[in-house]
Amino acid sequence: MHVSFFCVLFVASVLARPQQVRLGPEKALDDGGFKMVLPIFDDEPFQRRREIERKQLGYLYGPSLLGNTSWFPTGSLGGAMVQEHEGLWWTDAEWLKNAVRKDAESAASALGRVS
Repeated sequence: MHVSFFCVLFVASVLARPQQVRLGPEKALDDGGFKMVLPIFDDEPFQRRREIERKQLGYLYGPSLLGNTSWFPTGSLGGAMVQEHEGLWWTDAEWLKNAVRKDAESAASALGRVS
């Protein structure tokens, strides 16, 4: 009696358990032209290794440019990323400066009318 009861419980637990999904090469994710696979299924493992080494050599960290804060990205890839972000920052800063100037001129003219 006890053996059959435990057999029924075992079978029920196996059937109730969700099946595992095996991620193989046929399940590669496509993200805008970049094929992502698990390293074990990579068709070109040496190319992957070279890319990782290039990134490790290209993204270094050095002293902060802003004083005593966190380390700053340096190296060939880190420097390019910083320049790109600085360009975006200057674009935003220019827009903000123009918006503040416009508001200041509006406020100055409004104050001039009140006096």
